Amino acid sequence: AEMALAGGVDLVLELPVSAAAGSAEYFAAEAIFLLEQSQIIDELSFGAECPDLVSLQALAKIMTNESAGFSAALKNSLKNGCSYAAARQEAVETLFPDSGYGHILKGSNNILAIEYLKALLTCRSQITPHLIPRQGQSYLDESYQPNTFLSATAIRQLLRENDRARLSAALPAASFRLLQTAAAQKNGLIFPEDIYPFIQFLLMQQDLSALLRLREQKPELMNRLLASLDFDLSFGQYVDACRSRNFPAAVVKRTLLNIFLNQRPPLPPTQENSYLRILGLRRSAAPLLRQLQKKSQIPVIT
Repeated sequence: AEMALAGGVDLVLELPVSAAAGSAEYFAAEAIFLLEQSQIIDELSFGAECPDLVSLQALAKIMTNESAGFSAALKNSLKNGCSYAAARQEAVETLFPDSGYGHILKGSNNILAIEYLKALLTCRSQITPHLIPRQGQSYLDESYQPNTFLSATAIRQLLRENDRARLSAALPAASFRLLQTAAAQKNGLIFPEDIYPFIQFLLMQQDLSALLRLREQKPELMNRLLASLDFDLSFGQYVDACRSRNFPAAVVKRTLLNIFLNQRPPLPPTQENSYLRILGLRRSAAPLLRQLQKKSQIPVIT
């Protein structure tokens, strides 16, 4: 939040962990719901690898209003052992072979952008979407490339290595300073490797039925997690041992995070169970806060 404020953002709101730790669909749906409830947002900006908003909107409509053909193609791919993301891509390529839509669905940010657009359609929102074409590295590229916009993955790798020179060149000055301050504190920055021993303990401690009551858990994946448990494996090696065609690395990591956080299946967001929590506000944006407190349809926590 402090980095965002230092970069010129007026107001930072929390996305609750139920959405932040979920798939792109959960993430986007709750984010849009909260922005709608604020009653002070009229435009939404987001990044994507695809520079064509019209194509992303077309894909959002296809997935929001599934045709019988699309549903059948999706079910067929899922039966053949594809993950949901891969099955959806195959269904789109089958029904729209010359559209290029299948290639669009390979981009991590494209997928999230489509989910934002789906959420806007579903709630008949009046918020206007604005596309910011992604520049620099792809989201999952962890290699260092000078003179380009680094991915979040690559920046995290530099943080692991404590490569101050490259971090300083890659980040805004305020962001670099704040990260260095955080790293110097007693517990420092927290990486997946730091919580891995606790995840191992939880997997050893709980039986299969208890684990399956947690969020987004599937018996096949849970059996893989338990069968692959080996204290000689690093976190990355363990994820690689558990991943499969049905369960890509992102799904494995999200499942492990849900186990660590003891996340139960979330309720759909409503006015009765939601809130807007302010994480940061620029002093110059005080009028914005007054508008938010006046217009919001859900409680505002300051």
